[in-house]
Amino acid sequence: GTGGLIRAYGGAARLVLKDAPVIICLPRSSVTLTVDASYVGVIYDTIGKVGGAVIEEAYGADGSLTVTLTCETNQVDRFESGLKDATSGIVSFHCRS
Repeated sequence: GTGGLIRAYGGAARLVLKDAPVIICLPRSSVTLTVDASYVGVIYDTIGKVGGAVIEEAYGADGSLTVTLTCETNQVDRFESGLKDATSGIVSFHCRS
């Protein structure tokens, strides 16, 4: 009957889940910013502090550096605040998703 099927499938599901690996997925966000290229060390240091990773970087003819990075969503505010402090507020954030 129905009860037997529930017990049989429940037992099988328990065995599979018992041996399944646990994977923790944390939401990530992308941030794009532009700043004078002289701050390249500060940018990478700040990215490292929040466990971020650079997706793309481009140097402009005007001496600017545009970087797109990704980090855990709960670290974006910390990253932006740290970089604003480190650059005396001259960093420009273009995109946050």
